[in-house]
Amino acid sequence: MKTESADFLQNSLMCVLLLTLSFMFLTPVMRHAIDEASDYYNHYNFAIELPTKIGNIAIGHVLYHAVVKVFRALLPAATDADVQLISILSFMLPLPALIYLLLKRSAGGTLPDIFIGALALGLTLAAPVTVWTDNRWMIGYINLIVYHNPTLIALRLFVIPLSLLAMLAVQSRVYRDRNQRFFWLSAAASAIMVATLSKPSYTIALLPAVVLYAMWRRLRGKRGDFVFIVWGLCLPAGIILALQYFFTFASGLPHGGPITFGPLSFMTYYIPAWRIPIQVALSLVFPISVCLLYFDAARKCQYLKLSWLVLAISCLYLFTLYQDGGDFQSGNFVWTAYSAMFVLMFASLIFLIQQHKRERKSQGLETGSAGPRLSSRVSVGLALFALHVLSGIAYWHRFFDYV
Repeated sequence: MKTESADFLQNSLMCVLLLTLSFMFLTPVMRHAIDEASDYYNHYNFAIELPTKIGNIAIGHVLYHAVVKVFRALLPAATDADVQLISILSFMLPLPALIYLLLKRSAGGTLPDIFIGALALGLTLAAPVTVWTDNRWMIGYINLIVYHNPTLIALRLFVIPLSLLAMLAVQSRVYRDRNQRFFWLSAAASAIMVATLSKPSYTIALLPAVVLYAMWRRLRGKRGDFVFIVWGLCLPAGIILALQYFFTFASGLPHGGPITFGPLSFMTYYIPAWRIPIQVALSLVFPISVCLLYFDAARKCQYLKLSWLVLAISCLYLFTLYQDGGDFQSGNFVWTAYSAMFVLMFASLIFLIQQHKRERKSQGLETGSAGPRLSSRVSVGLALFALHVLSGIAYWHRFFDYV
């Protein structure tokens, strides 16, 4: 048995390795995105001019801008591009380490740390299995990763912890005492407020999904923590969303335009309608394969089902709504589906690891000392996950051609 200190040291070394690899991989592509994508230029100007600019234009999500503002003050001699690069990497670099720690806890010693680290890093780079590459932002796919939108990148750091905390509301967890219950309720409230301040995209799909899923479980005679749902999720998120809505749509300040109902209006502006179901299916190769490989177990996995429901609601927004006016071509509702897809990929990966753990336990192999010993089903699932990672690396490489 490893001592706690040895395990802490090993985890620390792996996190440092992941941070280093992420820095090496992401720095050139993000430097190119900052130089090429107008989103960075616009958001940087918004950040620098806050709080005075807030009286001239509607800015609903301000966390990235606040980070830019802080680094601009801390690094007065740095160039604008360097400040933007440091700001965006502060959100991107911790993500694979966070995923690694969550995956390792789920694996319970049944996979080597280096293998789990590779999975964590791969998830942060993964993209839909790509067939058509004619659109620079891969519109039509439900993409996991974008390099041109800083606020969506900021949101990615928070959606996985938020989704896990939301499970505490769906299920009726037994707490040791009131202090423990208050701690987790406060953690959920803090997570959803920070995520919403980053970008409200994931929150607007998560809240209805949690409420619907908890009500469905209630109808089936299973308990849910509705106090947690109200105080830990709905109330704190509702306050932020109400302020954002008022400031964006009811304040009279300039913004992209009203939210409008128009099925497939945004997607068909860029691609033919017949390609949409194919590209969506290619985006879901790994999650669908996991459900098919372990159908009975997947039907019982609450986290996996909630993640699918969040994606379904986000796709309802994506395919039926658009923001009219000057922001039509930005496709602001795609970000909801993109963030939900990222969580679903994580949920599918952690579910597959749990199945591997159960299979090893049934064989009396509970540690990783003899190697991964992957079953055929787990191997197929991981091979399809690797296909998403390879597509992500191809997208990373292709991004440098965009000028």
